[in-house]
Amino acid sequence: MFNSTSRQVVVVVVVVLGVVVVLVIIAKKVVQLRSGCCAQLNSYRHRLNPIVPGACTDCNTTPHIVSRLFESLKNLTGLTPVNI
Repeated sequence: MFNSTSRQVVVVVVVVLGVVVVLVIIAKKVVQLRSGCCAQLNSYRHRLNPIVPGACTDCNTTPHIVSRLFESLKNLTGLTPVNI
C-alpha cells in the first residue's frame, strides 16, 4: 500500500506533530506560571477553594508565589523565574 518514501513522510509528520504537541504543552505551562494561574500554586488553588491553604507547603509563607516553586528544596531544577 505505502512505498518506503511515503512511509518516511508519515514518520516525519508524526514526529513533527509530536514535537508541536510538546511545545504547546510547555507554552501553556509557561503562560500559567507567568499569570499566576497555575494549579501548582497554593495561592491560586486558595482563590478557587478557600478551604485550601494559600501558604507554601515547604516554608509555610504566604502567598505561595511562582518564585517559591523554584526555591523549593523538593523541586531543585536550577531554573529561576527569569528563565520563564
